[in-house]
Amino acid sequence: MKNHQKNIKRLGSYKNQFIAADQIEKMIYFNYNYMDFHVHTMYSYDVVPSHATDPLNIYQKGIDLGFKFITFTDHNTMDAYDRVGWTRERIVPGVELKILDEKRIGHTIHLNIYGLDKKQFGELQDLTLIGKNVEQLVEYLNENKLCYVLNHPFWHELNETMNIQALLDISHLFPVFEYNMGRVQELNDLAVELAYKNNAGILAGSDSHIGNIGRILTFAEGDTFKEFFQNIKDRKALIIPQSMNSGLFYLEVMERVKTLFKERDDSLPEQHFDLETGIKAVDQFASSLQSSSPQKYPKIMLSMLKIIIRILMGSRLPASLYFQGQRKLASEVKDRIFHYQPSGTLQKSMGYGMS
Repeated sequence: MKNHQKNIKRLGSYKNQFIAADQIEKMIYFNYNYMDFHVHTMYSYDVVPSHATDPLNIYQKGIDLGFKFITFTDHNTMDAYDRVGWTRERIVPGVELKILDEKRIGHTIHLNIYGLDKKQFGELQDLTLIGKNVEQLVEYLNENKLCYVLNHPFWHELNETMNIQALLDISHLFPVFEYNMGRVQELNDLAVELAYKNNAGILAGSDSHIGNIGRILTFAEGDTFKEFFQNIKDRKALIIPQSMNSGLFYLEVMERVKTLFKERDDSLPEQHFDLETGIKAVDQFASSLQSSSPQKYPKIMLSMLKIIIRILMGSRLPASLYFQGQRKLASEVKDRIFHYQPSGTLQKSMGYGMS
């Protein structure tokens, strides 16, 4: 890293890879490039279609924010690039894929993959949905020289139980780990700790589902995306950290709920979505709205629903339950990470080892 980095104010943790938000202008002055690595558009199944989540709008927002590279990482789809353009200026095609490798892990994990084309996307879908072998998936990514990151490592589907030891045993396969704005501070701290145990890089992703990009950023040198990502792998990146808090939780949920009550914009492609706020009544209502316009509901009913949802969110009960679950998971993971000893099975089979 260049000598001018000594002039950048750090947050004093994680080998000085974290910086304060007020350092952005200084980073730009020193010609660092930056981007948001985890961005969802209306093409993700759990995003409410709106102007704010239209990839054309998010693309322009990335331009306005000065991103050197702009990516969309929708769940198991790359339709956003058909709308924006696969080769448009600053675009780096990306996708968030999930894989359930029951033999090696036992629960679902998510990866963001960057720099792929349509053919590779099809092949990756076969590997994740049919093959379901994380070793073969990583082998394919390396052979095709694709950039990839393990997203929010300590996450699993609601109907699954996390196999913490299995996750630790396959963690060495990943060159970069994500610091995710949708996770609580305790889980992000553990993700970074695991990255350092594996001598891996860290990057930051907002994971916003309302088009709220750029609140968390990754800075690195590199004129091309490959060079940029290589510096992240080499732990030469700097990030502005931001974890989930009650304010962000309220913003994400209420913005999605608010959009439900608006009349659908006919200029946007029609998309099916599952809201997945974690509030069962709200999610069921969202599902029912997809069969008809909100304007077909009696106004008094819509007004009452708005009031009920605002009261529920204002009570902080949903946020409290969310944070309680996240912190409980963090406490279960913490001890396992600090006493982690790799089993060696996967390391031997893949030819990898801990650094």
